[in-house]
Parts: sequence; structure tokens; C-alpha cells
Amino acid sequence: MDIMDIKAAVTHNQGAAFELKPVQLATPEIDEIRVKVVATGVCHTDVVARVFIPQLIAYFKAGQFPFDKLVKFYDFEDINQAFEDSASGITIKPILRVGS
Repeated sequence: MDIMDIKAAVTHNQGAAFELKPVQLATPEIDEIRVKVVATGVCHTDVVARVFIPQLIAYFKAGQFPFDKLVKFYDFEDINQAFEDSASGITIKPILRVGS
């Protein structure tokens, strides 16, 4: 049996915070598969704002959600640069400023 040492988000109670912990993952059985998650996301239509927004704020305060590193502000005149930075992955969410 092949064992992989991985990090997993673990919680022991519903509603409790997740913690990244080292765990051992065994080779899948004959009726199981192993899936590698390379990206995750949240669709804004799948969330309840009164629950989700306070969670994001708590993650930000705990240093687990670097919101300030995901957004970048651009003057409207720099719209082409905002598009290029977004397309190349320099910024995740370009925000355009209109006016002063």
C-alpha cells in the first residue's frame, strides 16, 4: 500500500474553523479514485452574503485571505493596462476608478 503525506484542511465540528494539518493518504481502493484539486472557487450565486461576507472578513483578519493582494486599482484612462494585467494574471480583480 502506497502512503502519501499531504496537507489537508481539517475540521472536527460543523461550523468550526478549518486547520491545515499533515495527514497520510492511502492508495485508493479498487472502487475509489484520487483526485488532485488544482483550483477552487466560489460562484457568487451560491453564497449567502450574510454568512459568506463575515467569513471572508474573519479570514482576512486572520491573514488567510489576502484580499489586498488580489485587487488592484486603475484610473479609467489605464483600462487597457488593467485588461492586460488581468489577462496575464498580474491581478485577479482590476478595479477602475472613474473621476477623481
